[in-house]
Amino acid sequence: MYGNATRSTSQIATIESWTIHPQYAQNNSNYGYDIAVVKIANNSIKASSGVSRAPLVSNAGSLTVGQQSWIMGYGFTAIGGNESSSLRTINETISYVDSNSSDLIKANTAAYSGVCHGDSGGPLVVQQDGIWKVAGVTARILNAYDPIPNSPTCAISYNEMQQSEDGYVNVAYQLNWITSVTGLSVDQLAAAPSGVNGNDNTSSSSPDSEGYQTTSSATNSFSRPWCRVTLSLLGLWFALS
Repeated sequence: MYGNATRSTSQIATIESWTIHPQYAQNNSNYGYDIAVVKIANNSIKASSGVSRAPLVSNAGSLTVGQQSWIMGYGFTAIGGNESSSLRTINETISYVDSNSSDLIKANTAAYSGVCHGDSGGPLVVQQDGIWKVAGVTARILNAYDPIPNSPTCAISYNEMQQSEDGYVNVAYQLNWITSVTGLSVDQLAAAPSGVNGNDNTSSSSPDSEGYQTTSSATNSFSRPWCRVTLSLLGLWFALS
């Protein structure tokens, strides 16, 4: 789904094939490897002024506790409610990251807010050198439970007065595997889209104020259909080349 922040007016891309990370395929409780590469059919995504590639964070060591990040998705908006009709964003603060392991990146937000079911696979983005980059893939809602187990929508923290915490696959840690599947180099995956100047964005800008909501799906400036997206096995997808 791409081209517009509204679900009903978005366009649908055609998936040709996908490759699940072998360490998740063998043991689906290893959440740090809950990632796959999806191959989109040639010409399935059409370029436009509002659709551009989302570069990846290439150095996990550049992420720090306390760093501001943004997440986005079309997931459920309330307990027992419906999935969102438009792409939504929320600010989270990174609370844990280990550049030397596959551990999930953890980030938290205010109580009673955070990701819900249906947001899985969406991007966690941070701003580096004035450019928004994908740091993680939404994988888990942590330390929470589903009040309606047979029809999960939004989870509730075990301690409702505390900040909720969400877990994200560490994209930088998985780059070697992504390059092995796609044939794209780390430099290609991390490169800013053509025409994007880091100095054009201010540190206070949020992804949605920069039109980032439409880059949850994007065109491939490297002319290959491979590795158009990376995703959690649970849901949404986002473009990376």
